[in-house]
Amino acid sequence: MQQSGIWFFDDVNLFDFFCPHRLKEYQGKHAFKEYQKGEYIYFSQDPANKIFLVIEGKVKISFCTPDGREISKMVLETGEMFGEQALFGVEQRNDTAQAISEKPCFVLWM
Repeated sequence: MQQSGIWFFDDVNLFDFFCPHRLKEYQGKHAFKEYQKGEYIYFSQDPANKIFLVIEGKVKISFCTPDGREISKMVLETGEMFGEQALFGVEQRNDTAQAISEKPCFVLWM
């Protein structure tokens, strides 16, 4: 559920654009990290200087209300991109990204 603004990358699956041999080449040029269930990828107020691609697993995007409640915005799966605020000049994150897969979640940083 989008609170405000325009969501340009909703339902974008980057694996539709990358054939398997190009994805391997891309992984060799960018940071690739494994996250365990419950591990945070970034927090609200962290610098918005990277975008991310879920290679395998699931990532929950959420935010906290002023009274401390966590509100889940979406769950992303393989092939989905997140952290795109970095593309639009936003300097700090306004949400939190967390790995929620039972198996390790693999994320590519760009």
